[in-house]
Amino acid sequence: MKNLTRKCLRLGSRIFRKAGLNPAAIAGVLCSFPHKKMITSDEDIARASQLMRGVHDDYDNSCVIAEKEVSSDYDLHIIIPAYNVEKYIVGCIESAIAAQKRGKYRILVTVVNDGSTDATAELLKQYEGRKDVEIIHQKNRGLSGARNAGLENIRGLYVTFVDSDDELGDICSLLDEAIKADADIAEGSYEKFNETSSTYIRGGNVDSDNGGYGILYGYAWGKLYRNTLFKNIRFPESYWFEDTLNGLVLFHLARKVIKRDIPVYRYRINPQGITSTAYGRPKSCDTHWITERLMKDRALLGLDNDNDTAALMLAEQIRMNYFRISKMRRDDLDRALFVLSRDLYDRYIPAERLTGNPLAAALRSGDYLKFRLLSILTM
Repeated sequence: MKNLTRKCLRLGSRIFRKAGLNPAAIAGVLCSFPHKKMITSDEDIARASQLMRGVHDDYDNSCVIAEKEVSSDYDLHIIIPAYNVEKYIVGCIESAIAAQKRGKYRILVTVVNDGSTDATAELLKQYEGRKDVEIIHQKNRGLSGARNAGLENIRGLYVTFVDSDDELGDICSLLDEAIKADADIAEGSYEKFNETSSTYIRGGNVDSDNGGYGILYGYAWGKLYRNTLFKNIRFPESYWFEDTLNGLVLFHLARKVIKRDIPVYRYRINPQGITSTAYGRPKSCDTHWITERLMKDRALLGLDNDNDTAALMLAEQIRMNYFRISKMRRDDLDRALFVLSRDLYDRYIPAERLTGNPLAAALRSGDYLKFRLLSILTM
């Protein structure tokens, strides 16, 4: 019955949006009858944490590291993490080498074989010793650990990440724009594709001097990052949803960001990838734990939470966390997440911030029903 209710709400949400109706107004009407709100104590928070940790515990791995030197020997450093991608890795690397062949920029390609057990390592042998291509072999550390291996010795003015089942597009044209604008982060457009179809996702043309939150996509790929953004930052290791680093940290460290409608990336729709297979699994709890860890890291980095942008950032991240964890279809876990999320929001966001936002108001007041309705209606 609960699953049917969720499906009906999501279907209703699509119908309401097409009709131009506001999901927040709909949730307000549905919650207008008397209903119980949560009053949580320290004991409630401790029990919620114990329940969540029993499903999947926190790694508590920070994104903050000791400051290191970064080099600009190259104009662009392309980092490709690779794990069991024998089917795609050659096409991925060749798309990066195609950018090198354009000749305008000095480009280094670093491929990190993250402990592959298929033919990936064998296929990489053809690139070993090649000029401006670096192959790193390591024990499996996960996607974050593979990206971090490439970041340990940054050698380009800008850095870009390419997932090994995807392909790079016209990254040099985006690099033109990044250098011209002196951007900290530049984002292009991308194409979603599989063996039978493709869809081009336009990114528009935007310039901002106030960071990238609300402007850029949350994915790590399809972007150029100025090397100095990673002088004391890494991807927090062992977690899923490592790209949360963008929305909670990197977009706020960057000042000048740009978007350009340039086809820089080809994203493969891979039914075997983490994005397609993560939901409903206990490790989905990582979405909350990485949020907790990165909010601690924001304090270490001196990032300000006393503004409406930070308040909206955290409220929206909590909504996404609920969406991911709710796929496990456990009401006790959903409620525990709400208790922990409410505590997290109260600890980091001052009471006077984002007072008119329905999702934030539901968190503040302990209105689980309204929070749940808003989260489902806006998915």
